[in-house]
Amino acid sequence: VVAAASSASAMETIEARAERRDKARSHVQFGQLLFKSGRLSKAIAHFESAVALNPENARAHYELAEALHQVEEPARAAVHYERVLELKPTCVEAATNLAVAYLGAERAEEAVRMSRHAIELDRLRAEKSAGAAVGSGGGRGGAGTSASTSPPAAAVVNSEAHYNLNAALRACGRAEEAYECTWQAIEGSGGSCCGPLPIPPTPSVQPASSTLSMLEGWLGRKAVPKLTVVCVKWGSKYDANYVNKLHAGVLAHFSGPFDFVCYTDDPSGLGAAVTAQLLDDLPGWDGWWLKAALFGPKGVRAGRVVYLDLDTIVVGSLDALFAFEGSFATLAADEWTCERDNHAGVNSSVMLWDAATCYTALAPVYEGLLDGRVFRHLMRFDHWLEMLLPPRRPVGTPVDATHPLGKWLESVQALFPGQLVEYKSSSCAEGVVPEGVAIICFPRSPKPHEVTDEWAQKAWHEL
Repeated sequence: VVAAASSASAMETIEARAERRDKARSHVQFGQLLFKSGRLSKAIAHFESAVALNPENARAHYELAEALHQVEEPARAAVHYERVLELKPTCVEAATNLAVAYLGAERAEEAVRMSRHAIELDRLRAEKSAGAAVGSGGGRGGAGTSASTSPPAAAVVNSEAHYNLNAALRACGRAEEAYECTWQAIEGSGGSCCGPLPIPPTPSVQPASSTLSMLEGWLGRKAVPKLTVVCVKWGSKYDANYVNKLHAGVLAHFSGPFDFVCYTDDPSGLGAAVTAQLLDDLPGWDGWWLKAALFGPKGVRAGRVVYLDLDTIVVGSLDALFAFEGSFATLAADEWTCERDNHAGVNSSVMLWDAATCYTALAPVYEGLLDGRVFRHLMRFDHWLEMLLPPRRPVGTPVDATHPLGKWLESVQALFPGQLVEYKSSSCAEGVVPEGVAIICFPRSPKPHEVTDEWAQKAWHEL
């Protein structure tokens, strides 16, 4: 009787566990449907129910972590990604996403460790897959396929893990290590290192009166190089209206002659004074990477060049900025709110260069992307620039301080103090433009068309 009761109890326990597992799976399935329809809070509730019913369900933990990431709760998401890895130690996706969660939770050192772990897991998985393909006679090729046709493990790249490692190292203040790791990965996939570029140093102090310099040129006492203002427009994020307003802003605030060129995949709607330069349709080139076209075969080859992002509003005189005397300069990233983790980086929202001096030197910015390897290891064009350019003078470093290599890359903010600001971190967001500002940048959100303050009405909407 006792044995029979014990057996019945065990059977009931087994059935109860099976029932909980079935209910957990149902909650996961329903949660996935809710997740796909954008009903995140309800999806999270179902995933939490699944985890409570069956704490060993790795899928439930993973889906809950994904949903928590979507509602910007990285610390909670990290807990469940960690649990996935306890249950499934070789899950590359969980390791990759856990690094992102660590970054969001400001646990940068742990993000570095987990990014490297994800890269290693991916390498081991690729090796296993390649071995299996060889063992089965080459996979789809059938028994007669040569083993040499199987792709090497190095050809398979967990791009997101490399992106995460790069970002995590920068968040730790280890930009140089980020460059080194990325170059090693690129070289490991068959590419080659091409930085830093031989760009001549720029004087740390610009002429005190650039307007006078231009007047001297127009009067024949000093030659003023041709000036070309360039921008890049692709896809549907910004329409021709943005290009035309940027041109109008430059025209209203610069007293000298200039050409205005828009590199674009769609020239329709551009104003008559805007020259369209069609972008080449290259595989893997999209978004901010298309800025590299400025340094390719269709780039400006003579005179001074000024690049401005389309989400830029001109509010003051550009004469000093556009009289830049130097080889190359761009923005310091660490003065922008959205770049708080990029302590020594650059932001390419504004770039100034002398085409005659730098056209050849800057060519690798374009040429280095042609084989597509960089895209697999690096997420942002600005990070690519940092890997190629000489080190930027850190904010606050005295202008007479020397760099171990003998030169710094000067930032636009350092060369032209107070003339460029970020919308969000300045009083512009409160409706007041600081005195002396020429350019307001909008690197994230809002965008110019969303700002309705009086100054924006005059400087952008009414143009």
